[in-house]
Amino acid sequence: MSNAPLHAHTLNEARLYLRVVDCRTCGRGPLRSDKIASVQGKRSSLHETNVSCTACGAQWVQVFDIANAGAANTDATMINPTGEPSRILDVGQWLVLSSMMMEEIGRETNKAAARTLGLNAAQCLDEALKFYTDEENDLPAPEAFYCKTSRERFRQSPDQWSRQRIVGMRAKLPHTYTDRQP
Repeated sequence: MSNAPLHAHTLNEARLYLRVVDCRTCGRGPLRSDKIASVQGKRSSLHETNVSCTACGAQWVQVFDIANAGAANTDATMINPTGEPSRILDVGQWLVLSSMMMEEIGRETNKAAARTLGLNAAQCLDEALKFYTDEENDLPAPEAFYCKTSRERFRQSPDQWSRQRIVGMRAKLPHTYTDRQP
C-alpha cells in the first residue's frame, strides 16, 4: 500500500474518490473524511485529509496532488477541466457515482439542489466516457479498469458498459448553460 500522493485533477475529483473507494484495510466502507486542505510548507498542489472507515475504524491521512486545485474556486461543480481521464477513479467508479447521484435526485425536494445533482451526475458520465478511446469499439479498453470490483462487474454484464448506453443516459441529464451550442 503506497503512501504516495494520488493525482487528482480538482478538489472535487478527490472528494468523489473518497466517496466511492473502499477502505484500504478491510475493503469495505463507507469512508469518512475531514475537509481536504493544503499541506502547509509543501508545494501548493499537495492536499491532505484525515480518513476513517466506518466499518473497521481504520484511520489514515490521504494525500492528493491536485493539479487544478484553484479550478474549484471558479466553478464549484468542476470535476476535471482536462480531456484526460482520471488516474484515481476508473470507468466503473464514475458510473457508480453517477448512479448514486441520480438516486439522490429522486429524494431531493429542492429543485435547484436536484439540478445541481443532475449536473454532477452528468459530469460523472462525461468522465466515464473519457475512457472510451477506441472509436471502433463500443466498450472501454482494459486499461479503463483500475479496481477489481469494476472489472468483475464488466465481466458479468459487458452490455451495461456500452458507450451508446452511457451516451443515452447522459442525454437525459441536464447540461450547463455554457455546454449548449448557440
